[in-house]
Amino acid sequence: MHETIGGPTDPTEPERLERTEEHLAPRVTLRRAGSIRVRKHVVEEPEEAEVVLRHDELDVERRAADRPLGSGERPVTERGDTTVVLVVEERLEMRKVPWVVEELHLRRRLVSEQQRVSETVRKERLDIEAEGDVELTSNT
Repeated sequence: MHETIGGPTDPTEPERLERTEEHLAPRVTLRRAGSIRVRKHVVEEPEEAEVVLRHDELDVERRAADRPLGSGERPVTERGDTTVVLVVEERLEMRKVPWVVEELHLRRRLVSEQQRVSETVRKERLDIEAEGDVELTSNT
């Protein structure tokens, strides 16, 4: 038997060499460089807002009338968004008879208006202080 030192055991296999290099393997450790302290404080600032207020306005339509008040007729009625108010007066006859002399037809219109309002509001602000070897950047 014949042995070869450092060579393949099978003479038909090629001999293999390995080439090595050194690579850097940096290791990072943490240490406390400093600290920051955050304090809150409140500031007061005036602030405005637009608001829309709504209210009813009345259109009065006067219609002349000359007829007796019906037996089941009510002096105030509503028809949809219209209120009808009968104005009644007495006419002198042999007897007193109530007469409708005018009808008021009231229609409501919704009116919008803008008003500016002001009030003082409170807002928090942050003060940041660095202590030690701390680098702060701010994007405000």
